[in-house]
Amino acid sequence: MLRRKNEMGLILDLIASCLDVDAKQRPTISGLLNSHIFKLDNHETVNAVRFSQNVILYRSPVSNVTVALIHPLRQICAETMKTPFSIYDHGDVILKLFAGVEDCISFVTAMPTEDINEVMTIEERRRAARKTNSVKFAKE
Repeated sequence: MLRRKNEMGLILDLIASCLDVDAKQRPTISGLLNSHIFKLDNHETVNAVRFSQNVILYRSPVSNVTVALIHPLRQICAETMKTPFSIYDHGDVILKLFAGVEDCISFVTAMPTEDINEVMTIEERRRAARKTNSVKFAKE
């Protein structure tokens, strides 16, 4: 939520200045970074650091699984629906997909928990512990 009524106007002015046709009229990177719009208070800084560390520590499961596993599997399924016996041509790819699933599972179980715990709130730690316990229970 905007703190001041004119803050939206300042943001739009900043965007407009970045889109100026004349390169000399556009703000520099250092000028943008020094703009008060990008200044964070202590609370915002802590949240930004926590978010960035989470992004660095966690690979997105959706993007990993979708790109590495789901897209190739869908392609194989689509081709197999057109020509059923083509499934035999994809044995190596299917084995690689199984290995990809194993890699995803091993990555999650091998995450450096002490590094993650440094940036997580107590509630985030509790949620992660509940998920870990439910995964262990499902494996048994």
